[in-house]
Amino acid sequence: ILKRTMEILQDISKVPGTKGVPVYITECDIDIGVRTSLYENPVMVYRNTEYYAVFQCALIKELLDISREFPSNPIEGIMMDSFFFPGRRVFEGQRTILTAGDIEKPVFNALRILGKLGTERVEFNSSGKNNVDGIAARSGDTLQVMIYNYNPDINYRDTKMVDVTINLPASKSYLLTHYRIDKDHSNSYSVWKSLGKPVVPDEEQMKVIKARQGLETLESPRIINPKNNQITISFELPPLSVSLLSLIHI
Repeated sequence: ILKRTMEILQDISKVPGTKGVPVYITECDIDIGVRTSLYENPVMVYRNTEYYAVFQCALIKELLDISREFPSNPIEGIMMDSFFFPGRRVFEGQRTILTAGDIEKPVFNALRILGKLGTERVEFNSSGKNNVDGIAARSGDTLQVMIYNYNPDINYRDTKMVDVTINLPASKSYLLTHYRIDKDHSNSYSVWKSLGKPVVPDEEQMKVIKARQGLETLESPRIINPKNNQITISFELPPLSVSLLSLIHI
């Protein structure tokens, strides 16, 4: 996707009269057969898991990096193609953000995280390329930092310890909310597996699954007080996970 996007933007930039024409990218996700389920191809299980969610967050960040290289034809819209297949079993692995029973899959929460990023991108620097990367944004005095631990290998298993140092626009107190998608958070699929993978969840099982389908926090929101307009937040990033640090000036 990234290579092809770069090639197309380069081609557009060579066409006279296209300066200022925005670019929209459709079907911007990984796909091998829209309707194909994991019962037909077990590889499709990735669409149910945190892998798909973290992939989308990493993809959007990389596309925004590419867009910066073509200011005359910026990427204005990035769209996923997603479907809903009624009458199917839960977590069959089709190209969807919802599964049967209107259960939200982890990738739905990736869209929630991306939707919380501010409208102004700010500088983000990462020390070394060890599968950890991210993006920072702001809206006024509110700052968001998205950090992910992603590797294309679905069997990737390296946990990373990260130290995030943030320079804040004001020295007063901030409310820190730490959102997380991983194997154990914001993951309806993991909950479904813990219940024994019921093909047709009963009413109580459905309640348990849906109670955990939304975007969850890693810890309770807390007040932090920067020193010299700066804070450092340290935490572990499990393999194939994404965190969003939301800092609201109070």
